[in-house]
Amino acid sequence: MDKKDIPCFHTYEEGDLFPTSVIVIVFVPLIMLCINLFHSPSLHNIYNIEKDEKTKSYRRTQNKNGKYGLHQCKSHKIVQVLPFKYSDIYYCGGGAYICVKGNKRGVYNTIKKKMVIDVVYDTIDIMQDGTLVVVENGISSRLTTDGYRIIE
Repeated sequence: MDKKDIPCFHTYEEGDLFPTSVIVIVFVPLIMLCINLFHSPSLHNIYNIEKDEKTKSYRRTQNKNGKYGLHQCKSHKIVQVLPFKYSDIYYCGGGAYICVKGNKRGVYNTIKKKMVIDVVYDTIDIMQDGTLVVVENGISSRLTTDGYRIIE
């Protein structure tokens, strides 16, 4: 029997574990950070994504059930902004999107990163000057895409 065929056991001393622990402490968090930078958890839920110019960073998305959501396309990942719970979402200017849920409408502003007009209005019409006319229970108001009321 050759010496190479005999199993060899090595006992580790305290100083021998230093390089291994450095690798675990430094490189594992670094690898996890890299994975998180490029991970898009909602990507597997997207069935359709709006085809638009490449400069537009927000895209209307749709799941297999036909519900719409809004995602932001970053350089290496896609981030969900609005969940898949709307029957339609469409751009109305000024970084704002009209969100339709059933027969009610509201407006999400991507610059303010919030819903600036709650989803309670019966209709929302876009005027040529970029303002919005909203109607709730037969009463109309004029609003900006930032959600501010315009006094006439």
